[in-house]
Amino acid sequence: LNLESTGLRISHETPVCLIGSCFTEHIGEKLSDAKLPVLQNPFGILYNPFSIANALVRIVKNQLYTTKDLVLQGERWVSFDHHGRFAKLDATATLKGINQSLQEAHSFLKTAKVLFISLGTANVYRLIQSNTIVANCHKFPSANFDFFLADKEDIVNVLAKTLEKVKSFNASLKVIFTLSPVRHLKDGFEANQLSKATLSLAIDSLRKKDQTIQYFPSYEIMVDDLRDYRFYARDSVHPSEEAIEYIFDKFMNVYFDESTKELRTKILKIKEGVNHRPFNPSGKAHQAFIKRMIQKIDSLAQKYPELDFTEELKKLVEAQTG
Repeated sequence: LNLESTGLRISHETPVCLIGSCFTEHIGEKLSDAKLPVLQNPFGILYNPFSIANALVRIVKNQLYTTKDLVLQGERWVSFDHHGRFAKLDATATLKGINQSLQEAHSFLKTAKVLFISLGTANVYRLIQSNTIVANCHKFPSANFDFFLADKEDIVNVLAKTLEKVKSFNASLKVIFTLSPVRHLKDGFEANQLSKATLSLAIDSLRKKDQTIQYFPSYEIMVDDLRDYRFYARDSVHPSEEAIEYIFDKFMNVYFDESTKELRTKILKIKEGVNHRPFNPSGKAHQAFIKRMIQKIDSLAQKYPELDFTEELKKLVEAQTG
């Protein structure tokens, strides 16, 4: 599968904000490993378009949460707008993590160049008590929720309005949508297919409304190009590391120029060297290797001052003896 460049270029000087499904974090981690400036999932993993839209609007408004927005689930305080990674035993601690992440996202999105949105499912849960769609049910009893397939037009309307607000906040922002290749089989095969089709149609409608919106075909690459279960993880649902690498390679071909690819290769080689576990850490050969690695980092950092090698240098210095 050959994908053509869209004209949009992502480099080590392109701040990228990523939000959405767990596949967002696969792309985000690949970008972060290559030391591109990224911020990923400030609300944690979000699957449905309404929760993603809600998160973006609150980030733009810098609308902080209060204790009234939290609920006690077992012994942990959670937010129905957030992933469980924010949950803490203390409500103040939960709130601190949520609001700190939101404020960081507000600041980052203000100067970001690319917003990458990964939609996971159009099947949504609505909390009956408040009549609001939730990002995460946090293992509350299913009787507390309505479950339904969202209407395509409702998805288009909420995302179109959200993107208007986002672009008013940051007019230079470019938007890339993708459809997560992760199948939501817990809802059933048919429900998953209807969900993915609904999201695909919604993205197509958004692109027709705004031709600056781009689409990267993660889902299509997975189901049409990688048609083999060896490209899935052991759960037969998530893409394997090989599949993620393949999809990211296609992503690079679309959005990276050759110099960005070459710089990524150099960075990954340095990271690989730093993480190498030697047979004799205090031996002359390894100590000479450490010095060469430090010299390589210093040389690259001088040429590309936007790159941060603090973590790698710390590891190397700690590994030096004498």
